Amino acid sequence: MTIFQIVSLKAAELAANNGDPISSWKEAAEVVIKTSTELRKKSCPKSTFLGLAEEGMIIGVKQGKYTASIDNKKYGIKAIEECKKDPALANKKSKLWELACQDENKEHNQQMDVVIALFNAGLIN
Repeated sequence: MTIFQIVSLKAAELAANNGDPISSWKEAAEVVIKTSTELRKKSCPKSTFLGLAEEGMIIGVKQGKYTASIDNKKYGIKAIEECKKDPALANKKSKLWELACQDENKEHNQQMDVVIALFNAGLIN
């Protein structure tokens, strides 16, 4: 399991309990990522998590306004849609990223780690 998969699961657990996915991501990142401030602040996985939370896609987390991200939120939502159609994609990060980005030529930056962790843990509405 990648570090951002662990952060995602911890953040989802915290957010389900406290109702605040923003502070939950921050707290989870601080607990899980001990050695790198830069990694704790990494925006792509955080924005993906918050985008999914914003749409009410994470079980136990209320829909709300949590991120200004457009692209990472879009990639997360598209990836979830693809996993729902074909759950085997939740074990194929590169293929899932390709489908989420569609025709955009972008590098993966841990967005799919968030999707894969939440989907495989059964935490997606």
